[in-house]
Amino acid sequence: MRATELGIGGWSPDGRRLVIDAAIGGNSDVYLVDLDGRPPVRLTSDPSFEGTPEWSLDGQWIYFTSNKTGRPELWKISVNGGAASQLTRDGGLQPREAPDGSTLFLADVDDA
Repeated sequence: MRATELGIGGWSPDGRRLVIDAAIGGNSDVYLVDLDGRPPVRLTSDPSFEGTPEWSLDGQWIYFTSNKTGRPELWKISVNGGAASQLTRDGGLQPREAPDGSTLFLADVDDA
């Protein structure tokens, strides 16, 4: 995988995978990277920016930022792939789950 830009989102809770965002062909998407040497798994494929990924504490979800609605919003997608779910409607960046999993924190788009 050759990326013109690469962002490391973090380790999975079990320490076996990384979530990253990578710009390949000018478009940034979210990927899972296994430590066993298998090729990265692409989780997003929209023609918009998807990045700043973060693991959920239970290891089942990846939170990320996408501008596919015209402004940065927070989304989540299963680590098994599938359709992403939009979590914010008034903007959001840099998702971080609280240590107890009860709250998802974000940076306000207007303050960024």
